Amino acid sequence: IMGHANLIELDGGPAADRAARIAAHAERGNAVTRRLLSFGTARPTKLMPIDVASAVTELVASRETTSGQDVRFTVHIEPGLPAAQADKDRLAEALENLLANAEQAAGASQVRVEIGIALVPPTPASASPTLQGECVRVRVHDDGDGFTHEARAHLFEPFWTSRVGGLGIGLAAVRSLLASLSGGVDVPSGLEGGVVDLLLPISTH
Repeated sequence: IMGHANLIELDGGPAADRAARIAAHAERGNAVTRRLLSFGTARPTKLMPIDVASAVTELVASRETTSGQDVRFTVHIEPGLPAAQADKDRLAEALENLLANAEQAAGASQVRVEIGIALVPPTPASASPTLQGECVRVRVHDDGDGFTHEARAHLFEPFWTSRVGGLGIGLAAVRSLLASLSGGVDVPSGLEGGVVDLLLPISTH
């Protein structure tokens, strides 16, 4: 559907605008399907040392190019970052969900992604019991309105959303994906805007 719609759009003419809308809705359907599969399908996990900075930078650049929102993305990387033990595809799926949520957050105009070393919080929102001490943290921080008290009570509940037109899949999928990586997710309070942290174990290889 997307391919044919794009070809019609390239041809121009009176149908070009409608073809562009068809392609946009088809892409949205594709994104929804990927999110559902993130926590609805059992798949083998391929854990290996991952250069998180490279993987995240590549994904953010791709997201910025294809985003339909007027949102600016920036990436900040802590020097000397060790490799994380993760599955690159699952990490990408988790980050895609967070970037989509961040760019659609009410009032958001900027999304900042920070990659560095951090201590696992004493009581993270969700984390593997084996995740302790230092970890690789990928923080997605938008400058929108942030999470309401009600939203925090339903953070990982599938299909719950406070946003009109929202699906409520993103954080539920992220928690499932990070659990498969023996990692974690945290949603710290006391910061401006919306903040979600992906916590990944440091590779020992």
